[in-house]
Amino acid sequence: MFKRLLYICVGLIVFVCTSYFAVVNIPFSKKQKGMKYYTTAEQKPSFKNKQALRAFCKQKELNTNICVLVNYSIPSGKPRFFVYDFDKNKIVYRCRCAHGLGGGSTARIPVFSNSVGSKCSSLGKFVLTGTGSAHFKNCFRLRGLDESNNNAEARGILIHSATIVTKFRLLPWIPLNRSCEGCFTITKGGLLKMHELYNRETNKHILVYAYKSDN
Repeated sequence: MFKRLLYICVGLIVFVCTSYFAVVNIPFSKKQKGMKYYTTAEQKPSFKNKQALRAFCKQKELNTNICVLVNYSIPSGKPRFFVYDFDKNKIVYRCRCAHGLGGGSTARIPVFSNSVGSKCSSLGKFVLTGTGSAHFKNCFRLRGLDESNNNAEARGILIHSATIVTKFRLLPWIPLNRSCEGCFTITKGGLLKMHELYNRETNKHILVYAYKSDN
């Protein structure tokens, strides 16, 4: 009896693990005709040069106290949404962030696009333009500042939270789901922190910089 239960448990574990790794490696949808996709986007100034990034914020009259850095090279099941404090020269908050399900993206490998209707994440520099939208009352609206993301407003790209991102803690990749069709979908705690920082700052135009690192 004990051996039978043991075999059943082992079988269930193998089934769950196999199913999970199948899910995170299978694209949610294929690339669509008429959409333009990319895997990298050249960004200036580089996220590595924080002083140049702060100078960019000053030049564009953005917030020069903090910015948000999103590194899509980090697995989605790990923190990759970072709040960076320019004065302290360090990250002061981090949380998980899902990527878009479109364009042949898998949970492991995001595909990027700036096309309306692509349901992909975009790389580049964004700026917060306000809170709340028609679909999400508790969110932040964004405007894209680069060629790689200048359709962000037309696409309705937001920062908002989702239950699956909040509760997904144990495995490397968050399975793709319809809660993220290109938005920065973060944890509930992360969204609360963003509101706290946003309300604290006099200049609400906070930079959000999404990139892929070399590592």
